[in-house]
Amino acid sequence: MTALIQVFIDVVGALLTFITTYLIPDEVADVTILHVAIWTPVVLGLAGMTVSFVKRMWSRR
Repeated sequence: MTALIQVFIDVVGALLTFITTYLIPDEVADVTILHVAIWTPVVLGLAGMTVSFVKRMWSRR
């Protein structure tokens, strides 16, 4: 169980590193409405996925 959670955290960390390195502008002035339109559902989806993963892992105990 602990190994599964660690792998999940590693994958999410790798995705966040990729996103912050290549897909997010360095300065706030470079953010456009397109960034907001794309990243809002992505961030909400990742947060929802993480919460549902934790809830499912908690209910298995």
